[in-house]
Amino acid sequence: MSAEVTPNGESLSNAKTKGNFDKFTEHHFKNLPSVMRYGLDSYSEPHEREIFFLGMLTVVSGLLPNVQFDYDKKRVDVNLLIYVLANYGQGKGRFLDARKLGEGVHKMKREKYFREKENEEAKSKQPKYVKNKRLFIPANTSKAGLSILLNDNGGRGIMLVSEVDTLTTQINSQHGGFSDILRTAFHNEPLEDFKVSAESKRDIDTPRNCLVGGLTSTFNQLPKLISSVENGLFSRFGFYLLKDTKSFINVFDRSKNHSERLDKLQDLFSIIYTSLDSFQNINQIIVVRLSEDQEQKFLKWFGEKKSELEEIDTRLNGMANRLGVMAHKIMSIFTILRQAEVHQVFEGKIQKSLDQDYKKLASKILYCSETDFINTLSIMEVFLFNGLRVYNGLPKNKQFKGAAQIPIIDQQTAFILKLKGQGKSYGAISKIMNMPRSTVSSKYLRYLKTLSQE
Repeated sequence: MSAEVTPNGESLSNAKTKGNFDKFTEHHFKNLPSVMRYGLDSYSEPHEREIFFLGMLTVVSGLLPNVQFDYDKKRVDVNLLIYVLANYGQGKGRFLDARKLGEGVHKMKREKYFREKENEEAKSKQPKYVKNKRLFIPANTSKAGLSILLNDNGGRGIMLVSEVDTLTTQINSQHGGFSDILRTAFHNEPLEDFKVSAESKRDIDTPRNCLVGGLTSTFNQLPKLISSVENGLFSRFGFYLLKDTKSFINVFDRSKNHSERLDKLQDLFSIIYTSLDSFQNINQIIVVRLSEDQEQKFLKWFGEKKSELEEIDTRLNGMANRLGVMAHKIMSIFTILRQAEVHQVFEGKIQKSLDQDYKKLASKILYCSETDFINTLSIMEVFLFNGLRVYNGLPKNKQFKGAAQIPIIDQQTAFILKLKGQGKSYGAISKIMNMPRSTVSSKYLRYLKTLSQE
């Protein structure tokens, strides 16, 4: 058996190596839609690019109303739940830079709310209730308050939390915990609460809960929110552990026109959001689908993931199932953003025709490109590895070690991980490496178990 050389002539000895298979790299970034690459180019440092990518993915998932896909006999929205963990002073704040992308929409909604409220108060001494329009929802709110805000905004909103202790306090509140709202948001389940309606004297009846959640914290804050794998939040979040950086970044770097780029992105997403939000008819939605070949690859890829995770712990079944939902959400986001690439949106002013082009997509079916399909599978591989690292630190009797653990692996395993990250199946890797399929799967599973065990 000659499994020592790749088709490109690379040597695959048994020497040990440290891989970057649990982090986002330029391999992922170079294949993103140009809109996202434009935002990433505001940053030079690799760890800043990693964290901003996650923040951007989170916020954008809340700026695409009326974009859905068919999954397990249901229509699903693209809203994501992302959780970034890092030690103190490691740049988690870059995650919140992505808020800038939605601030134009938030400002527009707030201005509309205050205008309508002022008009209503001018008309009557007993003014009618005016819906509290906003995009960003504060974490420091009760369940009743969150339910009302979501109800006022058609079930949509973005909650960005820089220090998760604020959210933990509210979720663990005896009377105001809203962990269930976060859980139901993942599958866009209805939001109904008699107690809330009784207290506020208003009906809370939101057909689709599409809340977006973006959290950052240190490792020791995580167990306060998610204490075990049985906690329903564990399988619904995409986790990312940011590795420590020892270098002192250039805090005076002005070469990237950072503010200007984010301002342009804010303008772009204001147009996209307004266009998509203008769809009035319930049938006026954009549906994103995979090709028949991609659907078969999708089922096979996640079927393998489920089998692998079951070998580690049967309680990880939920993680495998929801990784599939999350993957389709990301594929759909990329597909929608590709529509902006036909415009030179960053050459001077954004073309107003972009608004009309998105409106023309109403009731249309869009198909995911092969580039976005493969890149998303590679991204999901990273989320899987990080999720297993979190799984390892979840039980209360363990100290969360997080990103400090970097598995040392042989080069054959490293090459297998590289190919798996490209969406290759065990069978395909077996042929490429001239290695038995059972050996390929065994090496890959051994790596997963390394991540999930101390």
